[in-house]
Amino acid sequence: MAAYHQNRLELREATALYEKMAKASPGNESGNLLNNPLLMLGVVYRKQRDYVRAIDHLEKLLAWGESNNSPATVATAKHHLAWVYHDQGNLDSSLRLGAQAMSLYRQMGDRRGVADAWDQLGMLALVRQQPDAIE
Repeated sequence: MAAYHQNRLELREATALYEKMAKASPGNESGNLLNNPLLMLGVVYRKQRDYVRAIDHLEKLLAWGESNNSPATVATAKHHLAWVYHDQGNLDSSLRLGAQAMSLYRQMGDRRGVADAWDQLGMLALVRQQPDAIE
């Protein structure tokens, strides 16, 4: 239901449901990132331009991924944190995290992650007016 509301840009409804999920299961026992409320709260708060809350949830996701040795979680948290920093105009932090996410996605052989990271790094190169900066 939360994803349904998010896709319809009913962000308050989505946020309320993701918050309820986070209280019921703060970890990521399922192993499926899309079921992780920390990730999804980071995404919906970013869409609402509530960057403080987005960063808070994504940093918690990153810490969870690091402490549980989950490279997919770490890469995804860094990728989404990079978008938040991009939105805030903090391009250096965005580029650093985006490059770290790219490296992790490559190491895991995650083609979808690599494609998303290329999209992000390409966008950053254009915003920075350095289109030749990405390899």
